[in-house]
Amino acid sequence: MCNYFDFKTPIDIASAIIGGIIGLFLVLLFEWFTKPRILFWQHKFIAEDFNLGYKKKSGKLYKLKFKVWGFRSPGFCELHIYWCGNAVKAKWDDAPNPLIADNPAKFEPRLVPQTFLNTIMLKQYYTIPIINIDRGDGDNITIFDGWWFGKRLRLPYGPNPIVNKDTKIKLVLKGNDLSWSNELTVQQIIDNVE
Repeated sequence: MCNYFDFKTPIDIASAIIGGIIGLFLVLLFEWFTKPRILFWQHKFIAEDFNLGYKKKSGKLYKLKFKVWGFRSPGFCELHIYWCGNAVKAKWDDAPNPLIADNPAKFEPRLVPQTFLNTIMLKQYYTIPIINIDRGDGDNITIFDGWWFGKRLRLPYGPNPIVNKDTKIKLVLKGNDLSWSNELTVQQIIDNVE
């Protein structure tokens, strides 16, 4: 009878160690290969007219549009926006506005956290507003998040969202096994709209 676990020579021990290392490498390679990711050509910026009905001129809302690839969905995801020492969680397009009956004058702070998370599925496009240029107030540029609706009413919620075209913004998207970031200026977002 053959004994498979009888290591009598150093070659058998070395073969077992090399086999273990190769097995570990293959598992790590499989994990890396199946991990959800945003490919560099699968994200872009788009601009849409935006008006809540309280001004004659509509502003422009600049959004990140992306698609996630991989073999498993990242599930709940959130996008963090960092600028000038400030940070907010972005409001997803799929999330409702934190307003009562979508009335711009009825901001409800307790609804803002519901705008932070979105369930991401593979191979579908998602959009997240990043900045708003309000054409009615001398082209004010602001970071757009759930708190933006309260700031517009001059309520004391969240950091000051006003930025200029030279402000550097860092976008960080996080989810289950998904981590993506991009750092650019407001002007680069405006210039790279498709």
